[in-house]
Amino acid sequence: MRVLITAPRRSAAVPSPDGSYGLYTVSTYDLESHSETKEIRVLELETGITSLITNDKHNKNPIWFSSTQILWLREANGSATQIWIGTIGQVERNAYLAGIIPARIENLQIKELHDGIIAVAFTADAKPDGSLYNTAQAPRSHSSAREYDSVLVRFWDTYFTAEHSSLWYTTLQKPRLCRQYTLSDNLPLNALKGTPLTCPIWPSDPFSGAGFDISTTGLLVTARDPEFNPAESTQTSLWYIPLRSFTEDPAPMLRKLPVPGYNGDTSSVVFAPNGISAAFLKTKDGNDSSDLNRIFIVREVMDAESVYELPIRSEVTQGRWDLSPNSITWASNSHSLYVTADERGRCKLFRLVIIYDHGSPAAYARPLSEDGVISSVYSLSTSSSEPRLFINQSTFMESSIFALINPDTGAHSLISSATKMGKTLGLHASQVSEITFKGSGEYDVQAWVMKPSIFKADKKYPLAFLIHGGPADSWRDAWSTRWNPAIFAEQGYIVVLPNPTGSTSFGQAFSSAVNGDWGGRAYHDLAACFAHLESHLPFIDTTRAVALGASYGGYMINWIAGQPLAKKFRTLVAHDGCFSIYNMLSSDIATPLPTDMGGTLWKDKAIWDFNDPAQHTQNWTQPMLFIHSDLDYRCPVTEGLAPFAVCQQRGIESRFLNFPDENHFVLKHENSLKWHRTVLGWINKYVGVEGGVVLEPPVSEPHRGNEWRHAKYLRDLQKLGRPALSILEQYYVHTLSCILAHFLGPIDLKTRLAALHHSNRTSMMLNLHFLALALLLPMLTAASPLKYTKSCMADSLLMILQDNGNDAVSFCRGIAARVIVTATTTTTALWANTTITRTVVSQPMMTITIEADTVTTVTTTIICSEIGTPPHSTTAIASMLEPVIERRGIATPSYLSIYTPLQIASACGCLVVAGPTTTATSFATVTSVVPTTTEVYTVIGTPAVSITTIMATMTFVETVCLGGPTMTAMSEGPR
Repeated sequence: MRVLITAPRRSAAVPSPDGSYGLYTVSTYDLESHSETKEIRVLELETGITSLITNDKHNKNPIWFSSTQILWLREANGSATQIWIGTIGQVERNAYLAGIIPARIENLQIKELHDGIIAVAFTADAKPDGSLYNTAQAPRSHSSAREYDSVLVRFWDTYFTAEHSSLWYTTLQKPRLCRQYTLSDNLPLNALKGTPLTCPIWPSDPFSGAGFDISTTGLLVTARDPEFNPAESTQTSLWYIPLRSFTEDPAPMLRKLPVPGYNGDTSSVVFAPNGISAAFLKTKDGNDSSDLNRIFIVREVMDAESVYELPIRSEVTQGRWDLSPNSITWASNSHSLYVTADERGRCKLFRLVIIYDHGSPAAYARPLSEDGVISSVYSLSTSSSEPRLFINQSTFMESSIFALINPDTGAHSLISSATKMGKTLGLHASQVSEITFKGSGEYDVQAWVMKPSIFKADKKYPLAFLIHGGPADSWRDAWSTRWNPAIFAEQGYIVVLPNPTGSTSFGQAFSSAVNGDWGGRAYHDLAACFAHLESHLPFIDTTRAVALGASYGGYMINWIAGQPLAKKFRTLVAHDGCFSIYNMLSSDIATPLPTDMGGTLWKDKAIWDFNDPAQHTQNWTQPMLFIHSDLDYRCPVTEGLAPFAVCQQRGIESRFLNFPDENHFVLKHENSLKWHRTVLGWINKYVGVEGGVVLEPPVSEPHRGNEWRHAKYLRDLQKLGRPALSILEQYYVHTLSCILAHFLGPIDLKTRLAALHHSNRTSMMLNLHFLALALLLPMLTAASPLKYTKSCMADSLLMILQDNGNDAVSFCRGIAARVIVTATTTTTALWANTTITRTVVSQPMMTITIEADTVTTVTTTIICSEIGTPPHSTTAIASMLEPVIERRGIATPSYLSIYTPLQIASACGCLVVAGPTTTATSFATVTSVVPTTTEVYTVIGTPAVSITTIMATMTFVETVCLGGPTMTAMSEGPR
């Protein structure tokens, strides 16, 4: 977990114009200093040797200025941006400041024109009058009000303001007799001034990219089309801005390149190397997120009538190419295209050779890669004689791969791998496999399966069932710093990542089948996946399963919570999920909802109700964790608060984790660490993963006490006609209630005990014991979570201590003197300052010596009663209890002054052997400090009384005495 957060993160690399180097950045976070280092580096592609350009954190956005020179931006005071240029290998000596732009700028691109002039284009905010906006120089308003007449109020994590992002251009020139370039003396010019267009379309969108491209003939820009009502459509279109000198003032009039019949999103616009042709992607319906991208070619950007769709057929199947391309790269000859497209959970590279048959263009798609996800592609060199491509790629096992592909021969050559294909992290490709199963209909569904790096085929592992967002998305063979399946696998889970109906990369029909049926076919596919795991993967313990999902996956978690499949999971985790479909009208982009739901709310309310998880909360039973951030405008934070309130009101164990400074993604390193600790700790708690992350107390929970829980238990028992409970009975009731709630769900205590027929306290105690034993013994023998049982006991014990004062202290001391055994034994009375030896008839044979004395320091041995588990020191036991102590509001000094390590250990379900000497030499020995008080440890019962331990296999710290006056005495409290 910490490795994921602190491991160096490489950006995509970009090859130099001559193909000799690769330029990239590396960021590394230090959890000790709570700081991040950022580096700009270059890689020699032939040797793989990397060298540092700069590690100044204020430097950013490096690009190639020439084959040996780099240009980068530097944040300056007053919200300004500096442009720096330096030569590889000599940056410290010869880097120079080329100019300053009085604003924060992004997405800088350059193009060499003529006579040493370099065209420059970038995005930056503009004032309503079209001039450059500088946040440091902006006047302060005395009101914080925001006011709108159109529905585009906010996007992703930012509210729209009167200032908007725009596209700007200027030049870099080299004065005569000067070896250095300088920025034009004139201020940059707004290419979109006088228009309602913005660039990028959505400035805070992590998916949309720069939204423009530059060539020697001008700029191509994608922007939201103002001809369409934003409440009904977010269509984006393509415009061309003709420029020759990049000093034209004012900017020439924009020329729209229309695509009749296609009213969707426009993306990945890119000029051909000849500067005249271009290509871009466009969907037919902007409100249908499952719609495929189509490739369009612009023969001549000056001719608005030269735009046409490129028909594509598969070279493998000879049929229609039913994939959705993600990006476009032109070949250096301007005649071929290289596109990336998702196929069956991978993002592959395809070569498209454009041919003209009787004047009509067409192309065949030839795959050039198979595994992993290719994130970006570049021609290795601008030379037409160099066919090779430079690719950036990742897999489930590897975060960053730099490689070359020869499209003519299909040869691949690895240049660099950030973690040696996962080996640095202890990961290997054999951990990953995929399965195919029948969905809810006559179609196949694919899922990824990831095993722990240390996997034993004869062992059963708990299941982490991960559901992706979207729904127009898929689990792909790619690295992630947010939802990384390897993190769960290394906790000891088998991770299954299904791609149900609605997932991309399996064809248009499969993807669009989710529309109007969010809670239908996709849910049944997931249920079919779980059934397949039960019957076909014997190494998965499906009785110890957890389900997690984000965004649409979070919606699906909320949906599952009210459906039969929920009973298959010990707990459910929803990150930024949708709880009520109605409330999604407050999303930043609500226009797709009629397509997603199959109709509008006011005309087709029944469909909305059908797909609404909130309609099924009466069926919710399983513990749930909700994670939601305040800056999430895609699924607003109330979508996490509302289901949390439902769980709390229904008595379902639940927790709410909130990040006030995060959006739909949790990106800040320290927040990511907390996210992983809580998520892993939560699921481990219910599954009982040994040695995994342990759930910490809620960091913001004010101390309100838990008296209401205790009172509820007593009220439920009183409704059953029971008299007031003794301290010991309270301990039993609270502990067993917690344990049963874990395995049976949040059923009220009255329901749990209704089947018990008891006439007095003695029979009630025995019935409780036998009930717990009958329920838990089969689970315990199947390696169920003993740690959780201990946690319940510790929690219960401290509650009793807090609620019953000195009487409870005596009770705890009584517990500390009792010994867990695994067979019927005989005992004699134990008095202060005396020694008693007990022989336990068990395997292996052992002799136990117990000594109680009035000393300040004793040697204590803690023998954990779990078979095959190493012993724990009292220090470790105490640390296990600290979160419980903190949650109960007991100050540590007070706690240590009242309860000895012996009592702590006993409360955690351990066999305690105290004294200067012991014959149990095979167990560890530690020294613990005991308060200087007289401790008299007693054994309940008279000499030579037969004692049977019923709960030994549960690690319950209690000896049950059967029959006689001893039980009566025990129920009244220890003597």
